[in-house]
Amino acid sequence: MDIHLGTETKDGIAIATRIRNQFQIPIVYLTASQGIDTFEQAKSSTPFGYITKPCSQDNLSFTIEVALHRHQIEQQLVAQNTLLSTILNSTGDGVVAIDAEGHITYMNPAAENITGSSIAAVHNETIGNVISFASELTHKPVVNPLIQAMELQRACYLNEYTILIAKDGREVPIVDSASPIYKADGGIDGAVMVFSNISDRRKSQQLEIERAKLETQIYQQEQVETAIRRALKKAEELSELQTRFLSIVSHELRGPLTSILLSADLVELYVETWPADKIRQRLRRISKNVRRATDIIEDILVLGKTESEVIDFNPSNIDLVVCCQDIANEMQLASASSIADMPAVETIFSSTSAQYFADVDEKLLQQIFSNLLSNAIKYSTSGSEVFFNLDCNRDMAIFRITDSGIGIPEADIPFLFQPFRRASNVGNIRGTGIGLTIVKRAVEIHGGQIYLETQIGQGTTFTVVLPILRPNETSFDVEVE
Repeated sequence: MDIHLGTETKDGIAIATRIRNQFQIPIVYLTASQGIDTFEQAKSSTPFGYITKPCSQDNLSFTIEVALHRHQIEQQLVAQNTLLSTILNSTGDGVVAIDAEGHITYMNPAAENITGSSIAAVHNETIGNVISFASELTHKPVVNPLIQAMELQRACYLNEYTILIAKDGREVPIVDSASPIYKADGGIDGAVMVFSNISDRRKSQQLEIERAKLETQIYQQEQVETAIRRALKKAEELSELQTRFLSIVSHELRGPLTSILLSADLVELYVETWPADKIRQRLRRISKNVRRATDIIEDILVLGKTESEVIDFNPSNIDLVVCCQDIANEMQLASASSIADMPAVETIFSSTSAQYFADVDEKLLQQIFSNLLSNAIKYSTSGSEVFFNLDCNRDMAIFRITDSGIGIPEADIPFLFQPFRRASNVGNIRGTGIGLTIVKRAVEIHGGQIYLETQIGQGTTFTVVLPILRPNETSFDVEVE
C-alpha cells in the first residue's frame, strides 16, 4: 500500500491499520518518502514490510513473499496461543507463573478462584505476598514450591498434606507440583505451578474417618451389649443352678439325715426292750443313710473342683483290666448289700485282653466308672444285668457300660452332662444330677470322649474312649476347658 493516498500523508497508514485489524491482512508499505517521521508513523500499524521508491520488481516480490510467510507463521502462533489460553482458562487446576525475581506473571481463572486474588490485582507482586504454604497437620510453614523449583532447577512436588494460605488468610488443601521455566539458552526464566483444590476430597476423607470411627464405636457397643447379655445369661444360669442345687441337695440330704435321726432316736428309746436283730436293722439303716449322705457330699466336693477348672491329674501305670474288674466287683457287692439303696442287679465285666497296662489317673477312673455303673444299676430293675466291657487296642481303650433300664428321653440328652440336670423320666429314683458332670470332666482330663446310645424302656449304653498315655508322663495339674 502506498502511504500517500491523495494529499494526506496519514490516509494510507490509517487505512492500512483498519485493514490489518479488521481482516488480518498483512501490510507492506511502498513510499517515495524517506523521512524518519513517515517511517515512525508507518511503524504504528505494524507493517510486514517498508519499501522506498524507486524499487525493482524482484525486490517488491521478495518483500511481499516474506510478508505472507511471516503472516502465516503469525496466524499459527495466534491459533496456538488461543488454544493454550482456552485450555488454561477451562482447566479446573490452578496455574500460577512467576518470573526469575519471584513476581507473579500469570494466573488462570482457577488459580484466581482458589487464591481469591485476580491477576489484574496481583500482577508483578512478589509471590510470597500473595500466597504461602504450610503443613495441613502442623501448620508449620512449607517452602514455596515455585521458589524451590527455581533454586533446585527441577520439578518439586507438594507433600500430601499441604495447604495454600491465601492473601485473605483462607486455607485451602492442595496437591500437585511446580517446575522451572527455562530460557532458550538454558537459563531459568521463572517457574510455573499447577495445583488442585482438594477440599472436597478432604471432606470425603473426613467423612470416611468419621464413618470408620462410628462403625468402631457401634462394634464396641455391640461387643459390650453382647458381653452384658452373656453375663446376664450366665447370671440367670447360675441363679437357676443355685436354685436347683439347693433344691436337690436339700431334698437328697434331708431324707438320709431324717432317717438317721429317726433310727438313732428309736434305738436310744428302745435299746432296752428291742431284740438285737431289730436294733441291728436300725443300725444298718443308719449306716446306709450315712453312706448316702457321704456320697452326696463327696460328689459336691468333686464338682466344686471341676467347676474351679483345676483338677489334680496324677496318672500312674496300672492294669486297666484289674482296675475295671475291681470296680465292677465293688458295685456288685453294693447292689447286693442291704445297706446300698440299689436294686439287686448283676454286674458282668468282660475284656478283650487279659492284661492291659496304661498310664491313667486311677482315682478319676474310679469316679468315671463308679458313677456310670451306679446309674446303670439304679435305673435298672432287680434281677436284670449290667454289662461292663473293656476293648483295648494299641492307641486307645474303649469302655462300654450297657443296661436294660428306663432309657433317656431324646430331649434330655443335650443337657444330661450339665450340673444338677436329670432325665425327665427318673420319677422317684433318688439322685443329685452331679454324677454325669463329674464323669464328663474326668474323661476330658484324660483327653478322652464320652458317647451314649439310648432307647426309652430298653436301656442305655455309655461309651468312654480314652487315649493311652505314655509311661513317661508325670503328675501335673490340668485346666479343664
